[in-house]
Amino acid sequence: MAKPKVVVTRPEAQAGPLMRELEAQGYGPILAPMLRIKMLSSVELPNLLLFDTAIFISTNAVAAFGKALSQAKVALPLNISCFGIGAKTAQSLESIGVNAVSVAGATTEALLTHSWFRQPRSVLIVKGEGGRATLANALKAMGSSVVEWEGYQRLPPSSAQCERFRSALTMSPIAILAQSGETLLNALNAVNAVDANNTKLSGSSASSKTRWIVPSERVAEIAREHGVDPLVAPSAADDDMVSTLNRYCQQQKVSHG
Repeated sequence: MAKPKVVVTRPEAQAGPLMRELEAQGYGPILAPMLRIKMLSSVELPNLLLFDTAIFISTNAVAAFGKALSQAKVALPLNISCFGIGAKTAQSLESIGVNAVSVAGATTEALLTHSWFRQPRSVLIVKGEGGRATLANALKAMGSSVVEWEGYQRLPPSSAQCERFRSALTMSPIAILAQSGETLLNALNAVNAVDANNTKLSGSSASSKTRWIVPSERVAEIAREHGVDPLVAPSAADDDMVSTLNRYCQQQKVSHG
């Protein structure tokens, strides 16, 4: 029996563990990255002695910051409390020798409930260019001072990646996993792509049986605004996305594994 197909839209460098987990659980994952990551070079670090807190938005943020520390030949001061959004980010910090404070949940909203932030802090947010301002704004509203350091760019998928995504849709996948609002929007743009003659590109539609799975109610609202009614996982963590997929397959009596 053919394995049910699942489209993975994560950036290629971060997709390996999820692809392997899907394979282990009996699915046929198809990698179609809907986001590209480009590390920025020669981004000057701020004076790290000015902060008592550092928050890392993603594993890419950790990689970019670690590279900048190495290039500057400096170390992160030991008195800075470091937080990673999500377990993978915290693990990435540990892998470069930085002790990460554990936080339940994989969202900025969960982070803000940590007891550390009950008093104003001097915070360095390590992130990519652009992105949500929710965390910085909330910390400022709580009395903290905030500096943002941007170490990488998030770029839209290439035309070849969009074509790969549209090709994946022709394989009647059971689900599309979109682990951020940005990857979701990029994927929806690829679905709705038209050529120079304003003709919809072939393969640019998902089967009515294909379910989109997203990591939060916030991202689900974006999907609904574009006419997609997704399943909502507890978080963007691979395990949460896969467990939501498993529940859906059980409900639909789809055999896998």
